[in-house]
Amino acid sequence: MTQFNKILVANRGEIACRIIRSIRESGCTPVAVFAKDERNALHVKLAVESYSLGSGRLTETYLNQQKIIDLAKKSGAQAIHPGYGFLSENEEFARKCSDEGLIFIGPPAEAIQLMGNKVAARNTAESAGVPILKGIEGDRDALLKQKAGLPYPVLIKAAAGGGGKGMRKVLHASDFEEALDATIREASSYFGNGQVFIERFIENPRHVEVQVMGDQHGNVVHLFERECTLQRRHQKIIEEAPSPTISESTREKMTDAAVALAKQVGYFSAGTVEFLVDEAQNFYFLEMNTRIQVEHPVTEFITGKDLVREQINVAQGKKLSFQQSELAINGHAIECRVYAEDPSQDFIPSPGEIIGLHFPEFPELRMDTFTHEPTTVQSHYDPMIAKVIQYGEDRSTVIDKMVMALSDTSVQGIKTNVPFLLALLQHSDYLNNQISTHYIDDHLKEINEKVEELAGKQPVEVLLATMLVLKSSGDNKLNIWNEIGFWRQTRSLKVDLEGKTYEIHRMLLARNEIQFEYNDNPISFHIRHKHENVMVLENKESIHQVFFSKDQKGQTLLSTNGFSFTLNTSDNLQSYNFSYAFEDDSSDKKVTAPMHGSVVKLLCQQQDEVQKGQKLIVVEAMKMENTLVAPMNGKVVKIMVKEGQQVEKDQLLIEIV
Repeated sequence: MTQFNKILVANRGEIACRIIRSIRESGCTPVAVFAKDERNALHVKLAVESYSLGSGRLTETYLNQQKIIDLAKKSGAQAIHPGYGFLSENEEFARKCSDEGLIFIGPPAEAIQLMGNKVAARNTAESAGVPILKGIEGDRDALLKQKAGLPYPVLIKAAAGGGGKGMRKVLHASDFEEALDATIREASSYFGNGQVFIERFIENPRHVEVQVMGDQHGNVVHLFERECTLQRRHQKIIEEAPSPTISESTREKMTDAAVALAKQVGYFSAGTVEFLVDEAQNFYFLEMNTRIQVEHPVTEFITGKDLVREQINVAQGKKLSFQQSELAINGHAIECRVYAEDPSQDFIPSPGEIIGLHFPEFPELRMDTFTHEPTTVQSHYDPMIAKVIQYGEDRSTVIDKMVMALSDTSVQGIKTNVPFLLALLQHSDYLNNQISTHYIDDHLKEINEKVEELAGKQPVEVLLATMLVLKSSGDNKLNIWNEIGFWRQTRSLKVDLEGKTYEIHRMLLARNEIQFEYNDNPISFHIRHKHENVMVLENKESIHQVFFSKDQKGQTLLSTNGFSFTLNTSDNLQSYNFSYAFEDDSSDKKVTAPMHGSVVKLLCQQQDEVQKGQKLIVVEAMKMENTLVAPMNGKVVKIMVKEGQQVEKDQLLIEIV
């Protein structure tokens, strides 16, 4: 048995922060590593020691195996915890750690390798008696020859894939070749292995997974299941435990199958066996993730067990600290992933500077995040900002509490999915558990319309009042016009709020009261609280909390109830300055990069005649492929980039006439 006193965390972001907490609680010294642009990151501040990985691409920093091992040895660490992502499921790295005298906190390299290849994993699962979906294997040419006879719809999946990457649904034979090539390309890029296989697509499936934990003495237990059905781009955004879908009988069969598979491969440490569940509650092996999962906190809530702490104990050669008979489901937990992305634009990532940030602090609420203060979301990392994890006695209670938590969350300066999550959580289909893994894809327009509806219900008068108080500077100026200026005898002010103009009249700020007229109605609020970046306003009917900040353009950013707004003021005299404006539609003829990224594939050539909506170029950013299409019918007259080239946000890529 090995006793650790120092552990290096080979990761970044929220998972590095979370692992460091358990390392400290286990009595060990946590060591962090960081890329040059993350010297001031939270995980670095939380660690006792930290070492730079330098600058460059991920392969030179967080994926640089030898550099991480060298730093671990330099620090005097006995073990490395890989977290999730990066090197966590890399059997080569696990072996290198062992060869260099370090302990890899995770499963044996043989299990990582076996479960990491989806074809081999399926065969192993079948031999362990786990139900599987029959698949078709072969190289590209062999699969193309079979495309006409496939039972559409089908899924093309990367053999080495995981985390929603390297997977495409194909509805028709005519789309098969393009999807096959895209999956092979993505598989080669992300996993260094272009092998793929074909699997029957299940209509309206659920995603249910079982958490397993084993030790090096042959003991394996399950910690029940999680349901992760709500996904976008094959990646989970809401997870909960236990599953609200499966029966006790299905739970027993599924957990037994997961434990049997873990034992079959000699597994120890934390792992997750994922299943697809059809409408009749038949379940089929999907994959095994040989690492700690993003969504592990919901399991920790309902079982009361620290999974990372248990991983550390197991890696030291200790037996599991609990037996199966000691585990039980207590209560319910839901996790929502807060991403820097724009759901209204097909979840395009939204990297950039977070100017204002606030996370709630409620009972039975856990926030796993990589920052508690304004920072920059980098385009070359995963776009997840935080995980909001809420616990309660039952599902309906937790949903209500989660809505409260997200409503008290404010991320200003970039687009996030917080309003989208709020719309989902309050949708009758989610409340009644009438969902599937492609629910978001099928209902995206409807959910985004719900987001707009909820945004439209936010109290405009509260936002206007907050902005007026901020304009006054709060320096005992009784009349707000001392700050804004007497521009017109009518004492009116125009405010632009998200593209809509509002006119305010007769404004007065006296002591802790703000008064004005808006839409011919007198508005009055008492300023109950104003501190740093938050203001609380109240009147006879209600109390409102508003978070505020100001961006580099001088625009006022306000957030309330989970929704963010941008406000500008303008001199009323401007409305009398007449001028003629001619629309410039030149932008409609250009295809530009939506964000910083790299060109994966060009799908057109110069002089090609293209139709509006035709796919022209694939750009990868923040671990997502984004296919850009022609904005109009026309001819491609200029292609400004080549495959593999790095591009900046708004950079011109293709011009059409």
